[in-house]
Amino acid sequence: MLNKNRSKIVIYSLIGLATVALATVGFSGWIIDGSVDANENVSVTVSEIADRTTVIEVLDSECDKVVCFDYDKNSQNKNPNIVFDDDTSKTPGEDLDFSIKFTIKSNSALNLENKHAISFRFDEATKTKFQEINANDKNFIDYSCIQDFSFNLPTDNNSSVTSLKNITNSVTYSNGYKTATIVSTFTFDWGGYFNGKNPCEYGTEEGEEDYKDKILEFDKALKDRKVPIALNISATYNN
Repeated sequence: MLNKNRSKIVIYSLIGLATVALATVGFSGWIIDGSVDANENVSVTVSEIADRTTVIEVLDSECDKVVCFDYDKNSQNKNPNIVFDDDTSKTPGEDLDFSIKFTIKSNSALNLENKHAISFRFDEATKTKFQEINANDKNFIDYSCIQDFSFNLPTDNNSSVTSLKNITNSVTYSNGYKTATIVSTFTFDWGGYFNGKNPCEYGTEEGEEDYKDKILEFDKALKDRKVPIALNISATYNN
């Protein structure tokens, strides 16, 4: 009986040590720019309009420029062996989307069918960094929202334009259709490596016993990796 009890203590101690070791890896540092501060990590530039027909202005104070791949504090299905360290973390927890709000102004109506096009272009360095994070077929993050695309301004007011997977654009007109206010939202997903779940939830189902190794791999993939998300917006007029 005595030996049996001792075995139990050893087992519980090992579980405890494993939990502590995993906690020290830290969801507290998993933010896309590689730091522990949840500062803005999305930058937006506007191209000069060659034909001078429109003016674009980014409404910085109304944009959400923070992305954070971190522990989901609100999850109801956490792996109890993965711990978030609130005492050391300065991140807000999981934040998988960012949004850009901007206006386009013209001296004439912007809602003429197929006349005004808006284009979004991500910096090549941004695309390359996400490719590097997911290298060797380790699909940690679904970053399909990081891709170039264009759409024509709609003819109707208060329109929602869904251009691509995980990208939405809403358009509202004012000033006699001479001003368009656009909100573009880009959403990341967790990749197949964690079965599409936040890593803090991985390990709660059968077949996910490798959660510790995968989380350590993910931490290594993001550690000290600077990934600024640089986006350029431009407008063209089709005669």
